[in-house]
Amino acid sequence: MASELVTNAIRHAPGPCVFDVGWSRAGLDIEVTDSSPVPPRARPGDATGASGGYGWPLVESLSSQLEVRPTEAGGKTIHARIPGTM
Repeated sequence: MASELVTNAIRHAPGPCVFDVGWSRAGLDIEVTDSSPVPPRARPGDATGASGGYGWPLVESLSSQLEVRPTEAGGKTIHARIPGTM
């Protein structure tokens, strides 16, 4: 999930990105902040693998909590939680 979120930030945002991760009893929290205000969107998967389309549905299916928040700088932060097993 982390790789997918960071890769998308690098591919689709014009500036730098920031990766943050934290752990609690609730699970593993992953946040990726980038400079694009455009939220992720699901799109049909490309069976040839040429243009993707599988990442966002994967992030959605693995997350127990998923939110996209705008940043003060005009970009966005994506927060995803992978639930803990405690």
